[in-house]
Amino acid sequence: MEVFNTSPTRKRGMVPTETKNKKRYETPIEEKESIRWIDGLRAAREVAEQCPQTQCVLVCDSESDIYELFAERRTTDHGRPLEIHRALHHDSMTLFA
Repeated sequence: MEVFNTSPTRKRGMVPTETKNKKRYETPIEEKESIRWIDGLRAAREVAEQCPQTQCVLVCDSESDIYELFAERRTTDHGRPLEIHRALHHDSMTLFA
């Protein structure tokens, strides 16, 4: 059962690298597209709280390799861990944990 799904909302256009890098470090995570990975983890955790006997799995791609995601709590109040799997190849179901 799919609980949470988002699609990229990037704006297309050429932005100088220097400007892009400066903005990347100055913008809080809540204002970045990357927040969707944290929102997904939180949604999975909410479902896991309601279904303590069910193993919830969060499937991500390489864009989810952000500190804030791994700093987020990955266990339920019941102590059950949430599994996070990252796709190894784009458009592929090859996963690693």
